[in-house]
Amino acid sequence: MRNYYSFIRNQITNKRNIFLYFSFIPLFFFISCSEDPDTNLHSLGDVTGQVVELGNPLKTRYADGTQRVYARNVWDMYAYHGKIYFGGGNSSNNPPASNAGRADLWTFDPVSQKFAVEYTVDEEQIHLIREFDNELYLPGHDSRESWSLGNFYRLESGAWKKYRTIPNGVHVYDIYKYGNKLYAAIGPNGNSAIQVSSDNGLTWNNSGKTIIGSRIYTLVPLAGALYSNFNWIYCPGEMSDFVFLPQKDRPLFTAGINVGGETRVERAVVFNGRTVYIIGHTYNDHQYKPVALIRARGHSDISRLSLPEEALPRDILIKGEWLLVLASIRTGDEVYKNIVLATRNIDADPVEWTTLFHFTAPAFARSFEYLNGKFYFGLGCDAEELTATTWLSPATGNILSVEYKDL
Repeated sequence: MRNYYSFIRNQITNKRNIFLYFSFIPLFFFISCSEDPDTNLHSLGDVTGQVVELGNPLKTRYADGTQRVYARNVWDMYAYHGKIYFGGGNSSNNPPASNAGRADLWTFDPVSQKFAVEYTVDEEQIHLIREFDNELYLPGHDSRESWSLGNFYRLESGAWKKYRTIPNGVHVYDIYKYGNKLYAAIGPNGNSAIQVSSDNGLTWNNSGKTIIGSRIYTLVPLAGALYSNFNWIYCPGEMSDFVFLPQKDRPLFTAGINVGGETRVERAVVFNGRTVYIIGHTYNDHQYKPVALIRARGHSDISRLSLPEEALPRDILIKGEWLLVLASIRTGDEVYKNIVLATRNIDADPVEWTTLFHFTAPAFARSFEYLNGKFYFGLGCDAEELTATTWLSPATGNILSVEYKDL
């Protein structure tokens, strides 16, 4: 009998434990399901030892040991249909590597691990790659042809097509699709203006507002309107025309920062309704140097975003719910700390950055992209690094990758 009652008592105890066990399952399930997946972003710290050098395909046109190394600057990178697109060249009339076109548009295929020239533009430089309606666009940064017309290039159904249709577009610095029209920011031979196309780039018309003796480098979307970078020309929401804003009504795009020269607004993105961009100043003719990262909540709410260690912003990406910023710090002669930062709350004051990782390289990372669990970087250099006793960094143009699976 003792053994029997012992058996019954054990069963009751076991059932009670089973009941308690299953009673807690919903609680554990709720806790695990309620966990915010975005909090799983973590820092890898210093990944210098994990950086993979994929190659330097721009060397095929711009050799080591010459001033043409400068034209290996990877001005922009873009992930599209499973490949990384990037370009180099130099449109400056000044050395090093003055007027270094024609410029090749390169791709890297992560599956085959191969580089390829997909297209060659009739320009001295590929400065910017944009995407609208699932088509890639290349503004004609500095045409090698007659100054009567400027170019842009579009990837249509898998094939690149050149459009030589923009009047007086010696330099087409930017192109932007807003509403149902294309807008081109140009630097002409003479007075400047925004060019507007209502037929997808087949024909263009002057916006009717000229700027004497200037270049228009950038088109910036902000709070339901489109702005240019010079005198802050404003485009109304109905896209009927561009107008000059009175001085008192112009957005202070620099947030009061003295950039040390002609103001540039670069790499603008719209993230959670806010416009985030890099301000800097023009140098070496058409190029620019970054100064600060800026957030614009609206026309009159524009402020600087501080970066860790006072790093210089280089590039900006949006991936899912995350805003990503590439930044760099020069720590010695030909020694740079390159940093990838992330945030999803751009409205915080101050913005809290997660440092995903950093790595040391003999050149700064000028551009970056993210595709299928890996970051890709294009290294660059500045023109003044060329002196009587030193050459431009031979690492210029290196394409690097770092694995990061959390995004």
